[in-house]
Amino acid sequence: MSVFGKIVMVTVVGLLFTSCAKQGDSEKKATNQPATEQTASAQTCELKFEEKFSNADKDNKTVSFYVENFAEEGDCWKKVEDYASTVSMEKGKNAKVFFFNCPHHTTEVKASDFKLDPEYQSYCVARLDVTPDGKKTFNKMPYDKKKS
Repeated sequence: MSVFGKIVMVTVVGLLFTSCAKQGDSEKKATNQPATEQTASAQTCELKFEEKFSNADKDNKTVSFYVENFAEEGDCWKKVEDYASTVSMEKGKNAKVFFFNCPHHTTEVKASDFKLDPEYQSYCVARLDVTPDGKKTFNKMPYDKKKS
């Protein structure tokens, strides 16, 4: 096999290990990190938040975040909730802040209807709802069918 063939093969194999876990999956999301690093990230829950989309109209606002290194165990829920409480919203508007565990499945949500496409629901690990008077409600796994 030529050197070029080996490079292409390595690249393709590398791409297979970047998928994301849907909520409720028992397996951890596959990454390029060794298993010991994945476990350490889950235990210490060193999250990185990246705002991907923001949408607003006269009465409503939505924001979508990708949460890197999210794991359902450990302190991750508390850290996501703490971060959510720091997201500033305009007073007098309804708002929803969506948190996704996969960068390729983080989507823009229209402020006019707050509907999240079913294709993305299983990647939404949390949602913060804010009323016009500022009351906040944090929802873990808001689209988890087992919770219904």
